Amino acid sequence: EPRLELAARLLESSRGRLSVAELAQRVGWSSRHLSAQLRQTYGLGPKQIARLLRHDHALELLRAGAPQAQAALAAGYCDQAHMSREFRAIADRTPGESTTPPSQLAAAWPA
Repeated sequence: EPRLELAARLLESSRGRLSVAELAQRVGWSSRHLSAQLRQTYGLGPKQIARLLRHDHALELLRAGAPQAQAALAAGYCDQAHMSREFRAIADRTPGESTTPPSQLAAAWPA
């Protein structure tokens, strides 16, 4: 379905920062129909997909050396605490833990 592909491209290019209503309007579907189509095709609704895209964007920024507060705002979070809660919910790790190389995490783990 071309409109479903368009929705996926728009979500990806906006890095999850489009509202469901705006996304639905751009593809010419209702929000409800868009959500149903995305869930049926990808197993996730637009909000969940956007959430993962924002997480990935923030992680990319953090790995590039951006300060946490700056990465949070650039990725579309309200603040650094919001980003930290989302990281914990999505990956069960803090932003700091997510950007620490595994070898350093293992060295810091209690024996």
